[in-house]
Amino acid sequence: MADSASQRAETRVQAAGVGRPSPFLPSETAPPLAGLAALAAFAAMVLNQVLLPGLGSDNNPLLMSRLARAGQFAANLSVISGLIALTLCTLSVVWGQPPLPLRRRVMWVVLSVVLLRAAVIATLGDRLETTRENVYLAVGAANMLGVLVGLHAFERTRGVLLRVLAGLATALPLFCIASVLLELTADVQLDPWKRRGHEWAQGLGELSYVGILLVSFPLLIPRGLRLRDLIARSVGIAVMVASVYALRTAEAALHNEYPVLFYHAQRVGLFLDRWPLAYAVPFCLALSAIATALVGSHGARWQAAVGVLLLFAAGYAPKAPGRLLSLALGFVLLSRAIVALAPPRATLKRSSSPPGA
Repeated sequence: MADSASQRAETRVQAAGVGRPSPFLPSETAPPLAGLAALAAFAAMVLNQVLLPGLGSDNNPLLMSRLARAGQFAANLSVISGLIALTLCTLSVVWGQPPLPLRRRVMWVVLSVVLLRAAVIATLGDRLETTRENVYLAVGAANMLGVLVGLHAFERTRGVLLRVLAGLATALPLFCIASVLLELTADVQLDPWKRRGHEWAQGLGELSYVGILLVSFPLLIPRGLRLRDLIARSVGIAVMVASVYALRTAEAALHNEYPVLFYHAQRVGLFLDRWPLAYAVPFCLALSAIATALVGSHGARWQAAVGVLLLFAAGYAPKAPGRLLSLALGFVLLSRAIVALAPPRATLKRSSSPPGA
């Protein structure tokens, strides 16, 4: 009796805390400059990883110089705006939103500081300080932050779609960490068990990455009949057609170099040698859903679209500090959006209990 009464009292306290307004950056609100960071990161990926390598050095030197400057500007803009957005998210955790235990808050702050330091050094500092050890430290910090926010989103969600998305967002950085740890071990190419484990970690992580892009599609597409929803879906269809056309044109123009360019842009390789167009479905669907949500949505779904765009711009398992910052910020924004879209566990338990319990 006493235990039951105490549990009900704890549930009422938790439910009351959930509805309390946050003093700083509620979970349904994206931090300032998050959208700018996502668009700049996507532009930097297209310019630096697609257009410049795809056009080659034999083209117009003036055009290549302009594209290189534009790509560098987009990358720097993405890092600077991402620094501000991730710092605001970290401050929101310190202020108590989302409500994390003290140990997780300390881990969040430490991992964010490590990642922000690596991004600042790589972008604004001396490139010689970007050593191999600092890069792998930033890789671990970005993916551990992804695990932390993914677990938080998984613990606070209900519903199949959101739980699958939260589970994939947690599995992706876990497999990336496992792959990096196996990569750093001695004789990984000579030991068949280590090599097989590295291949499995790479493959499962890539499937998790592609799964996030696929599962996010039904979450981001608006289903209303308002004019704004219709316009947003029209924009999404146009983006899908344009992205499919761009992939087909690139494959026809580059032939054998197409898989190399595709890997350079997205770092995926599970089906790249045998069936490169297998990635066209998830990538084009994700870009279409992102464009639709950015035009027609607001609040948590808009924040989810920004998070998915950041993950797509970073690619699978990046190692460059700027792309790692986009990866971590994408994890954080997607987790915040999942928490905002899903009712808390305490509220669901309270609403499902019979009257008078």
